[in-house]
Amino acid sequence: MATAGDIITLALKDAQIIDENETPSAALMADSLTTLNQLIGMWQSENLNIYGTTELTFAPTGATSYTIGTGGDIVATRPSKINYAFHVVDGINYPMLTVLNSLEQYQEIGILTLVSNPDVIFYSETYPLGTLYIYPQPNSGTMHLGVDIKLPVYSVHTDAISLHPRYEMPLRFNLAKIILSMFGKEVTPGINNLANNSLRALKRSNVKVKELRTGQITNRTERSDFYSGFLR
Repeated sequence: MATAGDIITLALKDAQIIDENETPSAALMADSLTTLNQLIGMWQSENLNIYGTTELTFAPTGATSYTIGTGGDIVATRPSKINYAFHVVDGINYPMLTVLNSLEQYQEIGILTLVSNPDVIFYSETYPLGTLYIYPQPNSGTMHLGVDIKLPVYSVHTDAISLHPRYEMPLRFNLAKIILSMFGKEVTPGINNLANNSLRALKRSNVKVKELRTGQITNRTERSDFYSGFLR
C-alpha cells in the first residue's frame, strides 16, 4: 500500500526536484507533506475531498444536541456533512422529513424542547467536534446518520494512503504542479496534462446522480409543523 511519502517522492521526481535514485531530505519531505495536506484541503471547495459515505448509529438520550468526533457524544471521525438521517424504534424506520441547511432555520422553530419522534436535524461542522441538533428530541430507539467521509490529513510521511487507486494520480501530478511553482519552475505540458486529465477523471467518478422520487411513504400518521412546535 502506498504511503504519503511514496506519493510525495514520485511528485518530487516528476518535478525533477530530486533525481531518480535520490531520497528527499527530511525538510523537503516535511514541506511537501504540508503541501499535500493543503492540496487535499483545497479540494474541499469542489467536494473532491469526499472519499465516500458511511452510516453512524447512536442511541438518543433526549438531548437537544450531540457532539460528533473523537471524544464527543458520538465517537466517530467528525463528518463534513450529514446527507440523511432516520430514527428506528422497535424495528420500524421513521425517515427524517427535513435536513436543515442553516442554524437560522433551526432557531426559527417555535418550541425547541419537545420529546417525540424527530422530524428535523441540523448539523454544524464546528471544530474540533461537530454539533448535531435534533427536533423533536427522541429518547429511545436508534438514530442513523448517513455522513460524508473526508480524505484524511496525513500526520507523517509514513501514513498509508488507504484510498481508492483513482486518487493517486491526481494527488501525484497536481502535487507536482504545486511543487514546480514553489521552486519557481515552469510546469511542463506533460505534467499539466496528466494533472488536469486525472483530476477531470476523478471529478467524473465522484458525480452521483440522485434517483427520482415521486413521493415518500412513512409509518407516521401525522406530520409535525416544527416551526410552530405543535402537531397538526
